[in-house]
Amino acid sequence: MVNRNLPNQSNEDSILSDLPETELQDADAAYLPGTRDESSAAGREPTRDDAAERVTLAEETLEPRVVRKQIGKVVIHKSIETQTIRNEVDLEREHVAIEQVVVEEYVDEKREPWYEDEVLVIPVYEEVLVTERKLMLSKLVRVRQEMRVEQAVVEGEVRREVLDVEPRSTGG
Repeated sequence: MVNRNLPNQSNEDSILSDLPETELQDADAAYLPGTRDESSAAGREPTRDDAAERVTLAEETLEPRVVRKQIGKVVIHKSIETQTIRNEVDLEREHVAIEQVVVEEYVDEKREPWYEDEVLVIPVYEEVLVTERKLMLSKLVRVRQEMRVEQAVVEGEVRREVLDVEPRSTGG
């Protein structure tokens, strides 16, 4: 076997020992007497100085890779839970406030209902017997709309979905 170490280099420091055989032969040929290189082309034998100028370096690279492997399985169960919840909500109701105002004055003709701001005023007429018959406004009815807020309890059932995960290991 050919010594593949460079001159003055120990076996521990040799990177060339890890090179494939064809690359090692090329590297050995560069340092053997009588091989073609620049010094032999010039008509002289390679010297120790020539060997020091020519050093072949090798470098290793790391190529990481990822392998997928199944390590287990899971079974997912889906179920529905039912629960009763109780919430308080605000309910709005319209309420009519009626105010009757006694007027008792005589009028010549009837008047249609009208609005004063947001209040509907409805005149109420009646005929009264007098020596002479006249129309008398007996009272006014004022109707306004009011908003009241009450608390009400609403109760009902709601549902939600729940997951139950059950791990299973593979046979390996």
